[in-house]
Amino acid sequence: MKTLKSELRNAGKRLSLLVSVPFSIFVIILSVSLLTASFNAMIHEIDAKSEKLINTISYELVMLETKFNALTENILLKAYPDSFAAEDIQKFRTLLMNEETAFPIKAINYYRINEDFLIYDTDFATDLGADFGNNRYFQENFWPLQPGEVFTDHLIRETATEDIRLYSYIKLEDGSLFELGIKFSGVKEMIETATQRIFDDGPSEIAIYVPYSCEENHLFKTAQESGKPVYNMLSPSSAEFYIGKQSKFGIYHFIVKTTFNYPLYFTAAIIIIFVMYFVLKRLVDQRSNKIAERFSKSIEILDKNLKKFHLTNSPEPPQKITCDIAEINSISNSFLKMRTDIIDSYEALNQLNRELERSFTENQSLLKKVEAFLNFPDYLLYKDSTEKFLVRCFEKMLQLSNTCDYAYAAIIEEDGVYHFLDFKGLDVDMMNRLRLVADHYPRSDHVALFNYKVGQYYNEHSDIPELKAEIDDIQQALAIPVASENNYYGSITLLTKRSSDNLLTEEDYRMATFFSNYLKGYLSLKELANYEDDLQKETIYALIRLLEQHDPYTRGHSESVAGLASDFALHLGFVEQESQELYWAGIVHDMGKILIPNSILNKPAQLTSEEFEVIKKHPVYAWDVLRKNKHMENIANIIKHHHEKYDGSGYPDGLSSNRIPFESRILTLADAWDAMTAERVYKKGISVEEALEEIRMNSGKQFDPILVEKWVNFVQTGLNDRQNKKKP
Repeated sequence: MKTLKSELRNAGKRLSLLVSVPFSIFVIILSVSLLTASFNAMIHEIDAKSEKLINTISYELVMLETKFNALTENILLKAYPDSFAAEDIQKFRTLLMNEETAFPIKAINYYRINEDFLIYDTDFATDLGADFGNNRYFQENFWPLQPGEVFTDHLIRETATEDIRLYSYIKLEDGSLFELGIKFSGVKEMIETATQRIFDDGPSEIAIYVPYSCEENHLFKTAQESGKPVYNMLSPSSAEFYIGKQSKFGIYHFIVKTTFNYPLYFTAAIIIIFVMYFVLKRLVDQRSNKIAERFSKSIEILDKNLKKFHLTNSPEPPQKITCDIAEINSISNSFLKMRTDIIDSYEALNQLNRELERSFTENQSLLKKVEAFLNFPDYLLYKDSTEKFLVRCFEKMLQLSNTCDYAYAAIIEEDGVYHFLDFKGLDVDMMNRLRLVADHYPRSDHVALFNYKVGQYYNEHSDIPELKAEIDDIQQALAIPVASENNYYGSITLLTKRSSDNLLTEEDYRMATFFSNYLKGYLSLKELANYEDDLQKETIYALIRLLEQHDPYTRGHSESVAGLASDFALHLGFVEQESQELYWAGIVHDMGKILIPNSILNKPAQLTSEEFEVIKKHPVYAWDVLRKNKHMENIANIIKHHHEKYDGSGYPDGLSSNRIPFESRILTLADAWDAMTAERVYKKGISVEEALEEIRMNSGKQFDPILVEKWVNFVQTGLNDRQNKKKP
């Protein structure tokens, strides 16, 4: 049944809506208009700055091109026709290297090209024998030159390295071409400097970017065709702007990441709407309540007395009713009598319940302590992480001793500063921000229970004013050292404050002594295990360094393959321990080459079939050595078969398909990828796209086809960022 007051309140709500809805619509339209204008202005500013950046880059490169085209043309003409011997070429280099330029000269090479378009002489061995017979641009621009004529080409930008090259040509009397090639570096640094200068007061982040995914390519293409930045919202308060700009030296792609405060504007509009609504509602409700009071005051008082009545230790007294209506007075008196009887019965039951709860709490506390000791072996689950182990011990101690007001577990970092792992009663992050130096405070090398006088604890820590505002005067402290026989790592400390009823007892001291001895045993075993691991790792790294002396090809190769294999394993869902096993397999996968004669391993000419058979034994050599170590038996099996091929044409056992260990198939992919893409002194790595094509071509032949698909996905989700990452 409706009441008069509720009807009046409903009328007030309808009136509030009638006024507030149009106002809300106006605020929303105004907010959207302002945000749209602001967003368009941001896009225009980003586009203008990116255009300025492209002009700056192009200007710097044009100046470099103009200067060195004229310089190399002058050098070649002065040297023509007789001065192109080795000692004269060295003079060319000296003249060019002495030129001052904003872009360091990285390399200067020469090339001699005969009438059959072949490079027959060069100091860049990789290009020796290169054939330009099918190069239409080369034939149309360079070959029609007459003896003594010079042609200078445009700068060429390498997308992968951001290095630039400049080539100049002169035709000699015998009809051949002499080519002088200069490689500059520093373009990337110039771009970064210009970017910082132009965008220093703009978006929060800008990057020169080479797109890899189809979605990114589409966004950059749209931006290039439209001539405007294309945005991709990351969240209500941040977005990415994709920009594609054409220059004389190729297309540059930018990604500008920025944040904005649009959600704050919407929040302000919503707050205004709600404030307007509640102000109107309050005014109407006040007027409605005044009218309702005249007719329903007595009934409301009786209703409130009934609703407010609940069984507590101090129930709120009922409000007195003065009314001329006999029925209402009779109902009120009956309620008061019933209320008194219920409260008396409740008090008797409540006293009995408190006694039962006290007994139950004591039993539960005892059961928890017994349970904590029964579950003690689960500490072994944290044997690989000292910090997790210490936190677990700390949690167990708090379960067994609930008579402290504050407690913390802390270790001493390498710089001598306390690092708090957990802190009962205080914010652990706040304590860590204080960067407390361990040597500045007293510590105990054995379990100790301290009793402090008034103010004594704070005086010993007076250089930490934050504690005075947070911690009351400390009465007791129970210190449990986290230490082995020879090393002190930190402490667990329980504290009680003087104003509380908590008190540390002899039982707490015995418990602390037990934990101290257990920690000492754990840490001593941990130190021994770490020593054994370090010794084994150093032995393996020493062998790899010995291999790098024996075979220069492996320098850096083993670490790169190890990092690729372990990262790919994590990408496939391997656990950390399995990934580490693949990492060490990658480190030692070529260790058997130590037993391959140097005359075969570093032979510059093509190997004979007999010599290749000797090379093919290196996985077996490594397997035979490592399998005798029980900790490396599985790693030995992985590297033994990393040259097997999926179609069975590999070595040493000619295994095929699923007969090849799964980890070996992963290592095969990582080994091949690094061999193809890595830059070496004696070879240039191929591009990511070329390497992926080569991997796909050998799917089902050399590589597991299922793993090939996952490898492609692995590369496309960020392999380039991981190739330069070293394994810790």
